[in-house]
Amino acid sequence: MKFLIASIAAALSALSMSHAATMVVDVDSLPSDNGVTVSLDAGVYELSFVEGAYKAWNAWGKVQGCDSDGTNCSKGWLTNINVLAEGTVYKLGRHGRFATPDLALAAASPFTLTLSALTDVTFYIGDSYFKDNVGGISMQVAAIAMPVPAAGLLFVGAAAGFAVARRRRMVA
Repeated sequence: MKFLIASIAAALSALSMSHAATMVVDVDSLPSDNGVTVSLDAGVYELSFVEGAYKAWNAWGKVQGCDSDGTNCSKGWLTNINVLAEGTVYKLGRHGRFATPDLALAAASPFTLTLSALTDVTFYIGDSYFKDNVGGISMQVAAIAMPVPAAGLLFVGAAAGFAVARRRRMVA
């Protein structure tokens, strides 16, 4: 009986998790390709800067004024990107300017995005002068598994049903 209940609990737990495919969104810093829109289901997503088609972008087309470790540049590589979702613009990756795309990518941190419904999400580089831009941003979009409340209620109901059945069998 314990094995049966454990098996049912494991199956319900697996059913109660929402999983979606991971995707990489590549956003070029040039105006002709700037802005990529994807449709995402309701849920929680982790947005991470990754090495894809791009690592980072440079708004000046050059690097200057950096510290000896390649940080704190006056002009350099960025991981700045805007994400428009459900009427809100999120400004991600504001970590400074770097001497190389690798340094900029290493300094970037992930962001958690929560969507309440199926939503068109737009990723774009928020620059007003694109002529000298170089590079772009690659963002990994990964759904974070979240328990589904209805499945939890189903599990509680099933456990109660087993308890009642077991009690009846013991009484009889």
